[in-house]
Amino acid sequence: MSYNSVIRFLSGVAAALLIAATPALADSLQWISSSASQNSNDSINWQQLGADASPLNPSFNVTSAKLLKATGSLTGSGSLTAVVCPATVCSWAGAQSGFIPGETLIWTSDTGNSGNGPLTIDFAQKVAGAGAFIQADGPSQFTAQLQAFDGSTMLGSTTETSDSNGDPIYFGVNDSTGANISSIVYSITSCEGDCSDFAIDTMLVNNPSVNPGNTVLHWAPHSILFPRQHYGMLAATSSKSPSPFRVKVINPNKKTNTTVTMNTPSFDMSDYSVDPGTTTCGSDMPRLNPGQSCFIGLVFKPTALGVRLGHMMINDNASAAPQIVTLHGVSIPPILQRSPSILMFGGVMVNTISAVKTVSLKNNSPIPISLGSPSIVASVSGAFNIASNDCGSTLSNVAGSNICHIGVTLTPSATGRAIGFLLIYNNDNQQHSPQQVKLVGRGK
Repeated sequence: MSYNSVIRFLSGVAAALLIAATPALADSLQWISSSASQNSNDSINWQQLGADASPLNPSFNVTSAKLLKATGSLTGSGSLTAVVCPATVCSWAGAQSGFIPGETLIWTSDTGNSGNGPLTIDFAQKVAGAGAFIQADGPSQFTAQLQAFDGSTMLGSTTETSDSNGDPIYFGVNDSTGANISSIVYSITSCEGDCSDFAIDTMLVNNPSVNPGNTVLHWAPHSILFPRQHYGMLAATSSKSPSPFRVKVINPNKKTNTTVTMNTPSFDMSDYSVDPGTTTCGSDMPRLNPGQSCFIGLVFKPTALGVRLGHMMINDNASAAPQIVTLHGVSIPPILQRSPSILMFGGVMVNTISAVKTVSLKNNSPIPISLGSPSIVASVSGAFNIASNDCGSTLSNVAGSNICHIGVTLTPSATGRAIGFLLIYNNDNQQHSPQQVKLVGRGK
């Protein structure tokens, strides 16, 4: 090998070693200390994990308002959701700066007297930023740490310290070069007590999959009025088109890049739910291309008496999601089921008491029904009489105890036809009270 060739070879080796020794340039991270500076377009609300004090598994799945899926990880079991007081029910005391009463937190407590931190959030798709309010469980100043990762590569890490009272601090990160953050990790590095025990509020996210601001979704109607419905009974949608209990969702956009991703609707009241049989949005049609439409069918099953005002949230990644449909319903007291509706006594000898004919009452509702004393009206006074009654003043809704019986006899005082009615009173439902059972017989 010539001298010049050797020199060129050694120069190439040196250059290769220099390149290998140079670390990859880290993404340009901006550490955020206020929720307004996060400039987020999406959020993850922990309320989806359950009511106050719902237990959390060491790993749990969540979905953002704009349908970004994520997985949370803790070091052990025993952590809880915690609703900020003074809302009721609640378990995270006080409404300190940053934590809003009624909001749901992740509380990294455990079943002992310590915690399960750090908290890791892995995003199903890389994001350009994320942040949340954080607070240590101890009542004093604390220092929090936030780490951002791209896969197994740490993009950056920093700490932030609270005020002397230990009030919540907002702690977030943005990547100015784009969506490169696959996960973030929250921990407390300095505090009073156990630093693995802390709480995280709603997470704000810079989600690159959110459609641009001009991607809209149309829906109609914006409000639905259900007919009056008996407590605990189902008022279902109709499969006929158009149905008064279906919402039509339309993607009116014309550009090819404005496909809208649909997810399962959510409700703020358990009286209302989706009717799978008449719903095409979501699982049947997870994506609405420009010009396409789908339907959401609804059912109403009251869980309490009176006016039932609720809302359906149409969850998707359009710019103004979720779209809101107001739901109006009125729950009225249940009615008794009676059987049969007519008692036939046939011919009975004059001044002779017939065999007892029985009416059964059944309560299929979710609440007890208050009963009045039954009575009889008849064309011939004294012809029909109540021979037995095991119903009492209240008919239970518990299976096995939700049926009672009223027995009636016919004692004709003369030959000829006798007609009457057994009147059954439901004190909770005057609209359907009394119910009538026709009584028919004849004296011979």
